[in-house]
Amino acid sequence: LLPISPRDSVSFGKGFHLPHRNAVLIMSKPMTESKYCDIPPPQKGYVRIENRMAIFIQLLPNDRVLLRMIQFTDMKLNRVPPSVLNYLSKGGMPYEIANTIQK
Repeated sequence: LLPISPRDSVSFGKGFHLPHRNAVLIMSKPMTESKYCDIPPPQKGYVRIENRMAIFIQLLPNDRVLLRMIQFTDMKLNRVPPSVLNYLSKGGMPYEIANTIQK
């Protein structure tokens, strides 16, 4: 795959406790402005992507966890076939995103 510019993302998220299901639901969407803080532009050389996500985490009996995630990411890549973008989004990309989430 050709080298691409580094990506960043700014998202707004909400979490909901679902005590009757012993679970939480987390939803996020991209944000460009906030009444609470300034949203800085991307660093020089970076491209700002857009993420929309819903994550459902439920604690089950016998120390099991149910995790369901729906995600749409616009990587802002031109001329890249959808099949390649789909492959990237299901491979290492979600793992990398999870490891770089910052407050």
